[in-house]
Amino acid sequence: MKKIITTLIIGAALGAASPAFANSHEEGEAGHVMTTSNTTIDALMADEAALAVLNEHIPEIVNNPQISMAAGMTLHDIQMYAPDQLTNEKLAEIDAGLAHLAH
Repeated sequence: MKKIITTLIIGAALGAASPAFANSHEEGEAGHVMTTSNTTIDALMADEAALAVLNEHIPEIVNNPQISMAAGMTLHDIQMYAPDQLTNEKLAEIDAGLAHLAH
């Protein structure tokens, strides 16, 4: 039940996100290491290996149909909307998984 409530809160909060804010996190140049704080959700989900990392750590968020509303934001940006699911520790685990992709 808690996950359903969190999902609804995420959806409501992301629906209210400003389009200008969504465009504030552009993807860097080629070879750039993806992280939860500098890579947009859509960029992470467009990369097959990064998507696998996300599915390993936060499948309930990645597979939420409303995640597309946050496409231009980072996981760090939406952390405040799902603090129980996107803890600092969880984001660090995801960052570690993403760092392995750069090698």
